[in-house]
Amino acid sequence: MTIFSVSCSSDEAGNVSLELYEIPADIPGKNTFNINHLKRVSNNRLNSGLKPKRETDRFLLRVHSIVDQQAFVVIKNSTTIYKLDAYQYGNLIYRQGGHYPPSEKPFQHRHIMFEAQIHEGATQEFYLEVTSTGFIDVEFKVIATRNLVHTILKDYYLLGSFAGMSVVMILYNLFLFFLIRERAYLYYVFYTVMISLFIVQQDGLFIHFNFYYGLELTRRINFAIFILLPVSALLFVRSFLHLKQRQPLLSRAIHLLIISAIVFAVLHLIPGVRIFPNILFNLVFFFTLLFSIAAIAIGLKAKMKEAWFLVIAFSFFIILSLIRVLSFLFPDFFSFIDQNVMLHAIKIATAFELVTLSMGLADRYRSLRDRFQQTKIEFLEEKEQLNREVHDSIGSELAGIILQLREQNSDNRILTRLQKTLDNTRDISSLLHYTGTSDSNLETDIRSFAENFSQLKNFDFKTKFSGNTDSLTLKA
Repeated sequence: MTIFSVSCSSDEAGNVSLELYEIPADIPGKNTFNINHLKRVSNNRLNSGLKPKRETDRFLLRVHSIVDQQAFVVIKNSTTIYKLDAYQYGNLIYRQGGHYPPSEKPFQHRHIMFEAQIHEGATQEFYLEVTSTGFIDVEFKVIATRNLVHTILKDYYLLGSFAGMSVVMILYNLFLFFLIRERAYLYYVFYTVMISLFIVQQDGLFIHFNFYYGLELTRRINFAIFILLPVSALLFVRSFLHLKQRQPLLSRAIHLLIISAIVFAVLHLIPGVRIFPNILFNLVFFFTLLFSIAAIAIGLKAKMKEAWFLVIAFSFFIILSLIRVLSFLFPDFFSFIDQNVMLHAIKIATAFELVTLSMGLADRYRSLRDRFQQTKIEFLEEKEQLNREVHDSIGSELAGIILQLREQNSDNRILTRLQKTLDNTRDISSLLHYTGTSDSNLETDIRSFAENFSQLKNFDFKTKFSGNTDSLTLKA
């Protein structure tokens, strides 16, 4: 079933009229057609049956205006097509499709547009070729240039909400990065920017505002986004799980892969540089995704709570993105999937992912803060215990020193007394003429001295020795 609805924007309804004709397959050419041989498409629907394989439909779009104006022919696409070519006067003025990896796969953008200069009273004819399978649902509009941005952005209310949330997350985590100086917050900001650009690219805004002459630049930007998105995720996972300290070998391999991928992405942005083949692009994308999964698996094995945040955050986005890729690869099998609904689901899953990762960062900061407080308390307790031990040790040492000093004072007094005794002994020896008593002991000399003294002074007294008299023996 091929379904087309033809309308014009409300602000141009009084100035522009549209006519859409289906060109039968047996009528050749891309330039001049006889309107009478074409089938007019009504303002409601054209049912041409279900197409089991890829086919190309051809149409003639006639635009008539009663005023001169610079305008855009806008094709609002709500499903998936493979290729769309627009010709005017036999010249290709717009081509969309087959520009994104993997090549020759269907694309879905909400708006496809090409520029048209419409003169007063003139009728512009555009020849269109649309390649698709299954069914397509397309709406044609002619919008004045001055109203283009406003008209297109009206359909992006959900994308606007997502963009607003992303800006809040970016500013909040930038503030935390400058406050805490933790690299994980900076990598989170980088990942949020890249995944926001990825969502914008998936919604087709890059195509909307880069026209046919800017398609090559748009293609290069898309390649860079596809490369830098998993790189930013890998950077965040590496920092969030502390792989540099816990798995240094894996961290070095990730570091080398990140540098290679960034160089690969930057080269795609340089005009004139040949874009690398899709096989190399797919290998870089595959290895970045593989290393991210390996890092998360290591975190789960180590029973890290941060790894569970990553699993919960990435699971919905990866599952929905995988379903969308499979719907591109096997459009017949997944024909029941509405690509617009899928894009909205991816936006919601991405918003959930960003919020979950931010909660993971907050939980990690709270855990680090609690761990710091616990470490601080343990340090203070250990310091207090050490102070008590030092106090007790110093007290016991001081008591020992005091006791030793007391003993030393007692010894000093004994030594003093001995010194006095020695001095008295020397005095007595001097009085006894010790040098003359070399052949007798001290006791004999004392007795002799006492007897002589008694006779000389006529004074009787007795000498008495107590203790061991042998100790009084002195020799010259």
